[in-house]
Amino acid sequence: MELLIPLVLAMLVAPVFLLWRAEVDRRAKAAEIRRRLRRAYRPRHREQPQRTAHRPPPPPEKSVLDEYLRKCAERDSEYLKREQERNAEYLRRLKERRAKFQKEMNRILTAADAKRAKYQKERRRKQEESRRREEEARRRAEEASRTYYRNFHWQGQNQPNSQHSETMTRDQARQVLGLSGNFSEREMKKAFNSLMLKVHPDHGGTDYLARHLTTARETLLKSL
Repeated sequence: MELLIPLVLAMLVAPVFLLWRAEVDRRAKAAEIRRRLRRAYRPRHREQPQRTAHRPPPPPEKSVLDEYLRKCAERDSEYLKREQERNAEYLRRLKERRAKFQKEMNRILTAADAKRAKYQKERRRKQEESRRREEEARRRAEEASRTYYRNFHWQGQNQPNSQHSETMTRDQARQVLGLSGNFSEREMKKAFNSLMLKVHPDHGGTDYLARHLTTARETLLKSL
């Protein structure tokens, strides 16, 4: 937009400047012609014979002067006509260039809008996928915790039986971490890290859940 405003101003000022320049040149040429004519027909006392006071020098022939002025006017009219044609051609090319520039800008803006829409769509898809993964991990963690808690006898409201607090089998550890079938150490650590981020005391969990996740991880590491 900053480049378009000077371009439009140049389009408006250029024809006026060209016409003004042509008029200045024409007036300068006419003044030069008049100066030369005055110099050509100025009386030269050394070359002219001695004349009496009652016989003034004859004036220049009007036909020669009129013919010269007519040729000058024709030449000026042709020059102005060529200048007008040149200005019209310049304006036509400038209009074509502006139309081409506008078309290119519309193409660029359309491509940018399409790219932005595609990026926003991909971003929404990734956000939905991340949210779905978090919900799935939370659901698996809750299900594993409920499954694990059902295997113990509770003495109080918040603490499990002490005789089962530190012992855990491989199947129980696998259920706590939400693993099924054959799994690798990398998958086990990934499941442990994702669950620990949700049940850690710093994130709103409890020490009991964090301790049992650690016990499950150590049990699976020993069994691998």
